[in-house]
Amino acid sequence: MTIKRRLSGIFERGAEQFGWTLMPTWRAERMALVRLLRRIFAEHRISSVLDVGANEGQYASYLRSEIGYAGYITSFEPATDAFGRLCAAAGTCQRL
Repeated sequence: MTIKRRLSGIFERGAEQFGWTLMPTWRAERMALVRLLRRIFAEHRISSVLDVGANEGQYASYLRSEIGYAGYITSFEPATDAFGRLCAAAGTCQRL
């Protein structure tokens, strides 16, 4: 374990004692959008997403990891190379 990781853990545990959460600046800057999307998905009970121009599936990954979305995602990508990487990331594909 690196010194940086150990120090991060120490600071995070110390902050938790005060009810604080430490996070990297890049994550804090995105929190407003994450909260908004979580609220939209919950209030509208969204159960399916169409990702047109999905590239390699970055948006689908974002929805799963940051928003906590667990519904269906149908991705469309016309570029052959990106489609191949999208299929690998998704673990399944169907060509139309």
